[in-house]
Amino acid sequence: MDVGAARYREELQDWGYGNAEVPDGHDSFWLGGPLKISVTEKVRFLKNLMSGELAVEEEHLANLIDISRTGQVGNLTLHGKTGSGPVRPGAFSGAFEGWYAGWLMKDEKALVVFAHHTTGDNFEAIQTFRRSFAETLLAACGMNGDDN
Repeated sequence: MDVGAARYREELQDWGYGNAEVPDGHDSFWLGGPLKISVTEKVRFLKNLMSGELAVEEEHLANLIDISRTGQVGNLTLHGKTGSGPVRPGAFSGAFEGWYAGWLMKDEKALVVFAHHTTGDNFEAIQTFRRSFAETLLAACGMNGDDN
């Protein structure tokens, strides 16, 4: 199914997803631009998504929650998604940047949302670091579920 640039732009604008820039004619805007989103904007988007403030069907949100489950931090369920690409588009042997963004849940409620963005000398440098460091930070902030 071809979603089309106009619909992408409309949905991304409605959701407040970054700059919502989508060119006509291709869908690679997710990786090489011009779509841009800051860490703060990504956290705001996830907060709005998980609190039900966005027009997303319950079934679709339930599917997202199901497939995004990636582990545990203490007794909280960790949900997240990675993403990465070369800092210079097409330069796969050079520096890479990547995301790990998601949320922690307890008793079917999202307690905290987070986004971690990092860069490294190559893909291998960020491949496991982006998630493991996010988990370390969450644990250091007391996100283990004992008092949450």
